[in-house]
Amino acid sequence: MLATVQLVCQSFFGVEHYPQTYDKAAAILHHLILDHHMVDGNKRLAMLTTEVFLEKNGYGWEVSDEEYVLMAVRIADVGTRPTLEELREWMASTIHPLNH
Repeated sequence: MLATVQLVCQSFFGVEHYPQTYDKAAAILHHLILDHHMVDGNKRLAMLTTEVFLEKNGYGWEVSDEEYVLMAVRIADVGTRPTLEELREWMASTIHPLNH
Protein backbone atom coordinates (compact mmCIF):
# COMPACT_ATOMS: atom_id res chain seq x y z
CA MET A 1 0.00 0.00 0.00
CA LEU A 2 2.75 2.43 0.87
CA ALA A 3 4.30 1.73 -2.53
CA THR A 4 1.03 2.76 -4.20
CA VAL A 5 0.96 6.06 -2.31
CA GLN A 6 4.62 6.70 -3.09
CA LEU A 7 4.09 5.87 -6.76
CA VAL A 8 1.15 8.24 -7.05
CA CYS A 9 3.07 11.07 -5.33
CA GLN A 10 6.29 10.90 -7.34
CA SER A 11 7.22 13.05 -10.32
CA PHE A 12 9.00 12.21 -13.56
CA PHE A 13 11.55 14.73 -14.79
CA GLY A 14 9.96 17.30 -12.49
CA VAL A 15 6.41 16.75 -13.80
CA GLU A 16 3.82 15.25 -11.48
CA HIS A 17 1.53 12.73 -13.15
CA TYR A 18 -1.13 13.51 -10.52
CA PRO A 19 -0.57 17.23 -9.81
CA GLN A 20 -3.56 18.04 -7.57
CA THR A 21 -4.35 16.47 -4.22
CA TYR A 22 -7.67 15.19 -5.58
CA ASP A 23 -5.80 13.60 -8.53
CA LYS A 24 -3.57 11.75 -6.10
CA ALA A 25 -6.46 10.74 -3.84
CA ALA A 26 -8.45 9.38 -6.80
CA ALA A 27 -5.45 7.40 -8.06
CA ILE A 28 -4.74 5.98 -4.59
CA LEU A 29 -8.37 4.93 -4.16
CA HIS A 30 -8.55 3.40 -7.63
CA HIS A 31 -5.27 1.50 -7.41
CA LEU A 32 -5.74 0.18 -3.89
CA ILE A 33 -9.20 -1.19 -4.62
CA LEU A 34 -8.11 -2.86 -7.84
CA ASP A 35 -4.68 -4.18 -6.80
CA HIS A 36 -6.08 -6.55 -4.13
CA HIS A 37 -3.32 -6.21 -1.54
CA MET A 38 -5.30 -8.30 0.91
CA VAL A 39 -7.56 -11.35 0.77
CA ASP A 40 -10.44 -9.36 2.27
CA GLY A 41 -11.03 -5.70 3.11
CA ASN A 42 -9.47 -4.07 0.04
CA LYS A 43 -12.29 -1.55 -0.44
CA ARG A 44 -12.38 -0.61 3.26
CA LEU A 45 -8.62 -0.30 3.39
CA ALA A 46 -8.55 1.81 0.21
CA MET A 47 -11.22 4.18 1.50
CA LEU A 48 -9.48 4.56 4.87
CA THR A 49 -6.06 5.08 3.26
CA THR A 50 -7.52 7.73 0.96
CA GLU A 51 -9.18 9.49 3.90
CA VAL A 52 -5.92 9.53 5.87
CA PHE A 53 -4.00 10.77 2.81
CA LEU A 54 -6.47 13.62 2.37
CA GLU A 55 -6.35 14.58 6.06
CA LYS A 56 -2.54 14.50 6.10
CA ASN A 57 -2.62 16.90 3.13
CA GLY A 58 -5.11 19.29 4.72
CA TYR A 59 -8.37 18.10 3.16
CA GLY A 60 -11.61 16.65 4.43
CA TRP A 61 -13.90 14.36 2.49
CA GLU A 62 -17.62 15.19 2.45
CA VAL A 63 -19.59 12.17 1.31
CA SER A 64 -22.55 10.40 2.84
CA ASP A 65 -22.02 6.88 4.17
CA GLU A 66 -24.13 5.58 1.29
CA GLU A 67 -22.13 7.44 -1.37
CA TYR A 68 -18.87 6.33 0.28
CA VAL A 69 -19.82 2.65 0.10
CA LEU A 70 -21.42 2.92 -3.34
CA MET A 71 -18.29 4.44 -4.91
CA ALA A 72 -16.05 1.71 -3.45
CA VAL A 73 -18.37 -0.98 -4.82
CA ARG A 74 -18.59 0.77 -8.21
CA ILE A 75 -14.79 0.90 -8.51
CA ALA A 76 -14.49 -2.79 -7.68
CA ASP A 77 -17.15 -3.86 -10.21
CA VAL A 78 -15.92 -3.94 -13.79
CA GLY A 79 -19.46 -3.27 -15.04
CA THR A 80 -19.89 -0.02 -13.09
CA ARG A 81 -16.28 1.09 -12.65
CA PRO A 82 -15.79 4.81 -13.27
CA THR A 83 -12.83 5.89 -15.35
CA LEU A 84 -9.96 7.47 -13.46
CA GLU A 85 -11.04 10.82 -14.94
CA GLU A 86 -14.59 10.36 -13.61
CA LEU A 87 -13.18 9.39 -10.24
CA ARG A 88 -10.96 12.51 -10.25
CA GLU A 89 -13.98 14.71 -10.94
CA TRP A 90 -15.98 13.03 -8.16
CA MET A 91 -13.06 13.38 -5.76
CA ALA A 92 -12.60 17.07 -6.65
CA SER A 93 -16.29 17.70 -5.92
CA THR A 94 -16.28 15.91 -2.57
CA ILE A 95 -13.13 17.19 -0.84
CA HIS A 96 -12.58 20.54 0.86
CA PRO A 97 -9.69 22.24 2.65
CA LEU A 98 -9.68 21.70 6.39
CA ASN A 99 -9.74 24.84 8.53
CA HIS A 100 -6.96 24.44 11.06
